[in-house]
Formats: sequence, C-alpha cells, structure tokens
Amino acid sequence: MDIRKITELALELYESRLWDLLDIDDLVAVDLGDETGYVRLLRVPGGNATLMVFPGAEALSTWRETVAGIDLENTSGKMRLERLDMIQCDFIKHSKMVAPLRKELRQKAADLGIKFTDPLPVFSRRYPYVLSLGNFGEEDFRAMALVLNVLLKLSAALESGHKTKKELGIRTIFTHKNVNILESDSGSGEFYPSGFDKEVLIPVFKDAPKGFRVQMEPLPPYVEHTYNPPTSFTDPVFTRLLEHKKRGEYDVDLIHFPKLHEGDPPFYPESFIFIDRANPQHVTSYSYPGPFIVDTDAFLVNIVRKMLEEGECPGLIRYRSPAVKTILKPLCDRVGIKTRKVTYLDNVDFFLNEFDRFDVHEVEPSKQDTEKKEPAPVKNKPNKKKSAAEIARLELAPVYKLAQLPDEELENLLTYQHNKLSAGLIRKIYRALSY
Repeated sequence: MDIRKITELALELYESRLWDLLDIDDLVAVDLGDETGYVRLLRVPGGNATLMVFPGAEALSTWRETVAGIDLENTSGKMRLERLDMIQCDFIKHSKMVAPLRKELRQKAADLGIKFTDPLPVFSRRYPYVLSLGNFGEEDFRAMALVLNVLLKLSAALESGHKTKKELGIRTIFTHKNVNILESDSGSGEFYPSGFDKEVLIPVFKDAPKGFRVQMEPLPPYVEHTYNPPTSFTDPVFTRLLEHKKRGEYDVDLIHFPKLHEGDPPFYPESFIFIDRANPQHVTSYSYPGPFIVDTDAFLVNIVRKMLEEGECPGLIRYRSPAVKTILKPLCDRVGIKTRKVTYLDNVDFFLNEFDRFDVHEVEPSKQDTEKKEPAPVKNKPNKKKSAAEIARLELAPVYKLAQLPDEELENLLTYQHNKLSAGLIRKIYRALSY
C-alpha cells in the first residue's frame, strides 16, 4: 500500500463533514473481508481527531471495557488506554504544538516521504499492553484503506441527502461490556442486557464499485479474556509451601503492572500484586514475562519458589478477580492458604492510583525453571510516613516542571492539551509552593 495514497484518503476524510454528520457514539462497521471492523470517530472541534478501527469482536471488547468503566477495578487510569486492540489514524494538529514535538513530527513525515500537512495523519497499530505503535503492517494498511474508502462514500451519501442515518440503520450505541444502550429518535434509551433474546443490530458497510452495500448484523457479544487453571502440582516447591508457616492477610489482584518491561516490543506485564494489610505501603508484584499469562503451571512454580526465597507465605488472601479464583485459589486450597472473596479491595485501588508513592518489591519469574537467575533484590524497608510537604511536592511535581518552560512554549502546550490553566496561574502556583 502506497503511504502517500492512504495519507491523501485520510486527509480527505478529515476535511469531510462525516465528523459532524455522525454523533460521537454512533457505531458503524465495515466488512474487511475476513472479519468485521468496528469504527469509532472522535474529534475535537478545530483540533486533533482520531479514527479507530477495532478488527473483530475481541478487539471491540477492549473498547467496550475501556469506555464503560465496567470491571476495570484492577486497572489504573494510566493503563486503561493501553488495553485497546485497534488500527488507528490520528490527525495531529501540530501548528500549536511546542517546537520539539513539531520537529519530531516533521522528521516522521520526511522519513515516510509524505507532505508535512496540518493536520498530519499518523497511522499506528495498537495491541493490548504492548508498545507496538510503529508496527503498521501491510494488512493493517489494507484494512485502513478499505475503511477510509467506505467512510468517504458514506459521508458523500449523507451530505447529499441521498441517504439518511435512519435509512442506513445508524444509531447511537454505547457499547458497554454487558449492556448496550440504544438512543431512540425521541431521546429515550432502550436497554438490552446481555442474555435477552432481542438482538442489537448495527449496519455493516461493504465497499462496492458504485458506492457501498449495507447489511444489518447483530452486535457481537462481549468476549471475556479467560485464563487456564493450573493442571499440575507435582513440583517439590508445592510440598515445601504446604509445610511452610503461614501468616498475615494480603489483598491480592491480577493487574497489568504500570511500568514498561524490556522486550521486542516492550510490554506491560500481567502481574499478581500482594498488599500486606498490616502494612499497605509494602507491595510485592509477581510479574509474568509477557503481557498475558499463558503458561499458568510454570508461572505458579516460579511464584511459589520466590515466596519461599523471600520467606513469606500468606495466611489469608482476599480477592475479587475471577482470574485470581481461576489461577491462585487452586494453589491456596492445596497448600493451606485461606481465601476470601470480597467486593472491594481499597488497598489495591489506592495502589493503582498512587503507584509512584509505593515501595514496590517487583519479582519477575522466568518462564524457564532452569534459567540462570540473578540474586533476588534486597527488600527495602517500608517508607516512613510522608510529611505534608513531601506529599505536596509529589503531587505538584508536574507543576514545577511546567513552570520551567518559556512563556510561549508553556502557553502552546496548555492550548494543545486543551487545558484551562493559564501560564500565569502556573507561575502563581509555583511561587506559592516554593519552599
């Protein structure tokens, strides 16, 4: 696929009226041949815009989780967008950006051999919890070009009045995990919880030589990510853990650790975190060497081995995640660790929101038991209680950084980020809090 051709199509879409003709929560789909691409359009008036294509039901489910905020207790705010599985085109308005970012975009355009337009279309392929923005393959270009062609034809049909949204079956659908809310013409909502017989139908557009064809198809059900339960407890480490003294209560959850790990490409590891309820500032993380747990048995062996090396074995774990029940509870039942299912894990939620303040002892078990290991890191003592001044410095660190920028760059940055703060206010905060 010629990058210049697809860039021209993207710019044509940006200049079209489709962004005004479709509501932000209108859901349309495009037949990609081997699967269906579910399309969302987001745009800030006069500014940046994003075209998102979710290839298939499983990819769409990552969007449903993110926008609904359902079942996201074990995900920090920083990490929610990292879960998206999508083909993406960002339209970046760089005229108001700070000079270093504008220079970086100019170089990117030069490397690709395309014009440095404003906005500049930037294509990327996101995979859940993997830093893979540069990996936009031939198949991704093919799918994006197909979507752009169909959307341009759809825009022309709607703008000319040849077709209306109602005639095409386009409706506002909030694609939550378990509930689809359809907004009727009168503005009232219709609720179809999963399990009802009545299907939620959406229009699927197929490219054609003269325009497009449209067919109403059911919105696919939400696809839950599942885990394999452990199948073997024959390793001697399980016997040793059975005989080990157990003490303390821990809040346990399965999260994606909010720190990139090295890899090709880099990734956010799926991790079990153990928070000591007697000392919530102390957190131990057992990280899988990949974005998702695949080999449950090998992972459990390494977790138990690390527990024994550290001399720690919980007496009780409190959990809320189905994944903990699937993976850890069979181990706990076998080695005599008590478990308790709870609705809330306040310590975990606080950790995810205030990650940088915690003393995290991160353990990274390897897939291979025989792999040579570095000595386990020495565990730091829990931090002493921070003073009000220390907490203020932590919370206001971004303000201090912003205050160092020249006035013009600071104003540009705040404008670009649609921030209502002014440079003058930043200066006042900085001066008031300098001590």
